[in-house]
Order: sequence, then structure tokens, then C-alpha cells
Amino acid sequence: METSNLLAVTRFCEVYNIELGFVNELHEHGLIELVTLEEVQ
Repeated sequence: METSNLLAVTRFCEVYNIELGFVNELHEHGLIELVTLEEVQ
């Protein structure tokens, strides 16, 4: 997997002003994929 296109979820939420819980809900419903590298999603 190419890691140059990955963005930390916390940074994504800051930039787009959305709640982390919303991103987690999208992941739980299979709408997005979250990848964990070095203990950071």
C-alpha cells in the first residue's frame, strides 16, 4: 500500500471541521476504510 496518500484521521477532522465519531461511523458501516500505521489511524 502506498502511504504517501494517507492522512491522519485527527488532521482530516481538523481540516474539514467534522467530528471523529462521524468518521468512525462511516468506517463501521463500511463506507470508508481506515488504516492504522504506527498506532495512528
